[in-house]
Amino acid sequence: MNLANQMLDDVDTVFLNTEEHAADYTYTPPLGGTPRTVTGIWEVALPHVSKKSGTEVIHTATLIVASSETFAREGKLNVSSEDWIVTQVGSPDVGLRTIYFERQTKVLKNTDGKTFG
Repeated sequence: MNLANQMLDDVDTVFLNTEEHAADYTYTPPLGGTPRTVTGIWEVALPHVSKKSGTEVIHTATLIVASSETFAREGKLNVSSEDWIVTQVGSPDVGLRTIYFERQTKVLKNTDGKTFG
């Protein structure tokens, strides 16, 4: 067996093992499709303030899943009671696929005028 085939065989048992780095999440397709459980590795990037509005904090994240999983733009992933919106679906690569997400929150100001999100 070559390395590429071995990696494909290891996707579920090694890379997406929920006893290691992966976890289960609830994904809902756009337009109210039927929710389903997906297993993946979740990673959140540092948030930034929207240059367009200046009043929203943009949170971005990725989920690495098995390449057989299907996602659609505008679908929702629920993580810790927060909904994240699919912004991009990556191409399959060695049995895995990266899904990109975004979530926005309002910029808040404390009493001395400093902003935080």
